[in-house]
Amino acid sequence: MKNLPFGNITPQAQPVSSFVQPAQRGVASAARPSMLSAPKGITTQQMAGTSGVRGYGGLAEVVEALGPLNKNLTTVYADAYRMGATQQIQAGYAEAANQGALAMRGLQEQQEAGAADAAADITALDRTDPVAADLL
Repeated sequence: MKNLPFGNITPQAQPVSSFVQPAQRGVASAARPSMLSAPKGITTQQMAGTSGVRGYGGLAEVVEALGPLNKNLTTVYADAYRMGATQQIQAGYAEAANQGALAMRGLQEQQEAGAADAAADITALDRTDPVAADLL
């Protein structure tokens, strides 16, 4: 590594263009509607700075043609949504029933364990005090 002598550094400023050469981009120019031909049956209408096309294939005709499809899709979507909600509700009911059955099983196991403990206590007490064992 070479050390430079102290105080002999002389920086030189250069413009950014000497380091970076931006690429020339071919950007499309604005369209010139005056150079387009006017097809038969289509008229251009301009209102408040926006343009729209009236005539063959208008948006109103498309909406009118797709009207029955839109109704059917809306019905199918609503039915599918209801079916999904119904399935989620049924799954919730099944889970609740399962949790209830598990709780009842746990209670039964606790009762059986308590009965077994009581029987063991009575048996042990019967050996030492038969009268007290009969009272339990």
